Amino acid sequence: MLQAIREKAQGWIAWAIVILITIPFALWGIQEYLGVGGETVVAEVQGSKISEQALDEQTRRTRESLRANLGTAYRAELFPEAMLRRQALDRMIDEQILQQAAADWGMRGSDQMVVEAIRTERAFQTDGRFDTELYRTVLRNNALSEAAYEASVRQSMTMQQLQQGIAGSAFATRAQVDAYQRLVDQQRTLSYAVIPADSFLATINPDETAIDAYYQAHRGQYQLPERVKLDYLLLDVAGLAAQIPADTASVQAWYEQHKDQFVAPEERHLRHILIPVAGDEAVAQAKTQALRDQLLAGADFAGLAKAESADPGSAPEGGDLGWVSSGMMVEDFEKAAFALDDGAISEPVKTPFGFHLIQVQGIRGGGDASFDQVADKAIAAYRKSEAERLFFERAERLAELSYENPDSLEQAAETLGLTIRHSDWMDQAGGEGDLSSPKVVSAAFSDDVLTQGHNSEMLELGPEKLLVLRVAEHQVARARDLAEVRDQVIKALRVEQAAAAARQAGEAALAEARAGTPLQALAATNGWQLHADVVTGRDQSEVPAAVREQAFMLPRPGTGTAQLAGTALASGDYAVLALSSVTDGDPGKLDDTGRKLLASRLASLHGRMDLGGLSVALRDRADVSIMLKAPSSGE
Repeated sequence: MLQAIREKAQGWIAWAIVILITIPFALWGIQEYLGVGGETVVAEVQGSKISEQALDEQTRRTRESLRANLGTAYRAELFPEAMLRRQALDRMIDEQILQQAAADWGMRGSDQMVVEAIRTERAFQTDGRFDTELYRTVLRNNALSEAAYEASVRQSMTMQQLQQGIAGSAFATRAQVDAYQRLVDQQRTLSYAVIPADSFLATINPDETAIDAYYQAHRGQYQLPERVKLDYLLLDVAGLAAQIPADTASVQAWYEQHKDQFVAPEERHLRHILIPVAGDEAVAQAKTQALRDQLLAGADFAGLAKAESADPGSAPEGGDLGWVSSGMMVEDFEKAAFALDDGAISEPVKTPFGFHLIQVQGIRGGGDASFDQVADKAIAAYRKSEAERLFFERAERLAELSYENPDSLEQAAETLGLTIRHSDWMDQAGGEGDLSSPKVVSAAFSDDVLTQGHNSEMLELGPEKLLVLRVAEHQVARARDLAEVRDQVIKALRVEQAAAAARQAGEAALAEARAGTPLQALAATNGWQLHADVVTGRDQSEVPAAVREQAFMLPRPGTGTAQLAGTALASGDYAVLALSSVTDGDPGKLDDTGRKLLASRLASLHGRMDLGGLSVALRDRADVSIMLKAPSSGE
């Protein structure tokens, strides 16, 4: 059932389901449909309330998205909870304001449009027809009522009308396209000298006061992270398949119903004669053709192979290669061999080894396989088929049992015959194996699971793997004492001070350059690496990003002069640069297709800007009250 839903979940209605999961119910006032009341309100938008529960859910989804997009580069400390909550709340407020504006302007989805959209959505169809029971199952699995979902579809239609009306009406003029092309393809010529921070490390020995001050200013970087141990249930097809008994009678009965899945591979009994290319390819081909003429006239193939073939493996056997199946020979040889009729002799066939004459001496396979031929494959396929059936049955029960018994996994494990597994300590970087999934991390550290002590929702780790977890043990983050991290602190402080020294030297060099000393002379005097007369575009990676960005921020240089600037690099080094010339891109190089494509991109960009401007203008005039609690000092 889950597979069917997954395969059918396409189209904008399916996206509406995703939106519902992603954007909390409170955004569209679904409390009224579900009868939820008494929740803490964090904001009110012209009479419409946004609950704290809805904000928590949106924040969790935002963090999960960050983990998924950044992968191993994700660091929780870079995205404080308070910052994510405020960003999520702002997005929810803006969305609510746009929804209200669309309603005020008479945009809406009619009852007939909503019904038609739902009935024609493939995610809710079986064999091309709307399936009421499937529809209700999908909503139930996503904890939605029919009224709530239908309201969300109507709201999605309304928002689509608004977005298309604003963003879809934008356009780009020819002058704008030309100006964009001149800028985007602009090339700048510059020279730059790099002052390495490492060159200052030997002279840096911070004292105790500086070490303690640095530690106090960066204590958050030296924390033992918050971590948990998990109990979890894993339901997967592979694990179920290993438990399926495969007695011969059951497998044979299944095989008889699925014979069409098993085809014995075609094999050909071949022999050949190989004539190598010693120098002149035409001579080798002519010799091969002459041998073929002899064979067609009645000569003995085995005798000619023994006398003429250069294949040391098959020549003594009269050219016999035995039974050959697809994939065993080089492509051209195999293609020719499998195109021949039984007993036929090929034309000369060229391969990297030379020219071949090939004869087919027998053909077998290529049709339905007997059970004995494919017994191992049939057993594996039978087990997988039975496992998939059990997987879909038990998946729904797992979701129900873990939800109905939120404080324990015991009931679900006992009912479904699953073993409760136990993890080692893991922080927000993730655990090992299945527990490295961003979905697992997000669920484990969510308020509902971590703070409330509930089972997680059912997590889909793959098309054939589901997991439900709960927190078994929890340790809060704590700052490590300076004594524990002293070496790390000193190393980081020395790197910081070296970068500051490089900046100071670079700024002094920049002052000299502006006073008239050539950049080349400064680099030679100080032993700095100089990159002279480098031509770069906006997206070329040969030049350090900070240097490139600084170069494109400088004004055009005058004739015979250079624009000078300095910038710190990500490595801690410092660069002094001199911009000598600017060359604009050429709009004349755009053909009609390229011009239309660029105009479309600019129109889309203008449309998004227009929609963003509308959102800002509406919010400035809207009556918005924010009751979000200020974060505690520990957040």
